[in-house]
Amino acid sequence: MHIQIRFTTAKPPDLEGALRVLADNNVNLLAAGGANLEGGGEFAFAVEHGEEDHAVELLRETNVEARPVEVRHFELSDRPGQLYSAIAEVARENTESGRVIKDVLVGTPTSEGTIPIQIYSREVEPDYGREA
Repeated sequence: MHIQIRFTTAKPPDLEGALRVLADNNVNLLAAGGANLEGGGEFAFAVEHGEEDHAVELLRETNVEARPVEVRHFELSDRPGQLYSAIAEVARENTESGRVIKDVLVGTPTSEGTIPIQIYSREVEPDYGREA
């Protein structure tokens, strides 16, 4: 099982402040991403396996409501089609479980030369796909 940490960047939390807390405490981000970060969106990141609880605790101490979520983790080689294969695998699994892919985090290359990615899926909401 791999864990990703997520939090909303809307008021009162702010992305810069949260990242400063992690940096000041030597928490290394292996992958990070987000959307609509200054408009109430969500930031997600991954840390070394086993360091997730520490990162969540640091953020919660500063009133950032960080939450760990389970994700699918892949170590991809730098070749065409690798991301497609990972997405296709998770999409097939999601079809069977009633979930959809919410987002994908891409990390920096590892010392072994692989590229870590995390795919976060969620339950399908009743109005998913409808236009507002």
